[in-house]
Amino acid sequence: MPQQRLKGVFFDMDGLLIDSERLTREACKYAGGECGVGFTDEFYGTLIGKSDDESKRAVLERFGTNFPFDTFMTLVSSKMKELLQHGDLFKKGAREIVQYVDDIKIPTALVTSSHHNDVHERIGEMIGYFSTVVARDDVQRGKPAPDLYIEGISRLGLNPDECIVFEDSPVGAEAALQAGLNVVIVPDLIKPGNEIKNKVSAICEDLFEALDYLKYKIDEIY
Repeated sequence: MPQQRLKGVFFDMDGLLIDSERLTREACKYAGGECGVGFTDEFYGTLIGKSDDESKRAVLERFGTNFPFDTFMTLVSSKMKELLQHGDLFKKGAREIVQYVDDIKIPTALVTSSHHNDVHERIGEMIGYFSTVVARDDVQRGKPAPDLYIEGISRLGLNPDECIVFEDSPVGAEAALQAGLNVVIVPDLIKPGNEIKNKVSAICEDLFEALDYLKYKIDEIY
């Protein structure tokens, strides 16, 4: 990451701040079974970080154009609501890193492939910590296209090289990189391959390590 003033911090939501990918995977496996197909962990991994349109295309390519996709998604949504009622969704270190950025008064953007109604349901009162929320509803293309991050950069009025992004998936990281941003990956279900490793600023084991990295960069720059 360049040695210059850090003016913006971007956070992904699902799989980074919120431990929702495992729940979504469980919901997809349940819905797949109800629709008569085997929805494997491996196949779900190929969908992580992708837009709804791309995920739908991949599902229909795998299970056929006659697959009842709308019914499948209704079942996924119903199962997710059931699963989301249990426990704290925030990953360890999520509140701490968001609170730290708020304390040092650096603008933040929550940038997610989810829709706004899902953001409010999952983030709750913590939504107030973000300067802006860019969701799938706001752009024409989802990740891995850079549109979500380009919109976030525009809203904060910053240059890409003045910002750092925290992402969990290679797909999300690629979207941020295409937007010209500095990227730190905190892997969730999918581990980054060598190609993406060579492009990002850092890879952290968890959000506490990511927070330490951010503090180090802040101290180094200032």
